[in-house]
Amino acid sequence: LEHGINADRGAYYKGHDLGLKYYCTEQKGFELGQQGLAYNSVCPINLEKGFRAGYDKGMQSFCSEQKGFDLGRRGKAYRYVCPPEFESDFRAGYEHGREIYLYESKIASLHNQLMSIEGKINRKEKQLYAANLSTAQRSEIRSDLKKLDLKYREVSRELKYLENHPPDITEKTVF
Repeated sequence: LEHGINADRGAYYKGHDLGLKYYCTEQKGFELGQQGLAYNSVCPINLEKGFRAGYDKGMQSFCSEQKGFDLGRRGKAYRYVCPPEFESDFRAGYEHGREIYLYESKIASLHNQLMSIEGKINRKEKQLYAANLSTAQRSEIRSDLKKLDLKYREVSRELKYLENHPPDITEKTVF
């Protein structure tokens, strides 16, 4: 009775029942399953059968090897919703797609590291050539530049190795 307003329970339940009739259809079940979303048994018994039939068809569509690959390739999490009869194919596709996603993410990260190191090297070089530096300050900047150069080479080697050893994507992506 907050703010002096009484709830109309009859209207609430009528609206709830209408909402369930709208939601608990075979089409809505299919859409939910096709998105790989979990179903939490909210439909009343008289609507459950149709909803569940649509949901099962949607899950069959979602739980394919190609959809698993697509999900993994986009770096999305798998929520373990596929039924056992579809799980192994879906997981195989998902793991392969995720392997490619992780590979490409690592390549991008290494490129970003190289750009960051280059920026630090440029700033240090500008400092080095600035006037009014003591011998000790120049020595410290040269030491920093040497460390940055070593780090740059290390990251470059790792990047080159990964670029020359990509995951095998030829035969596995043909579903």
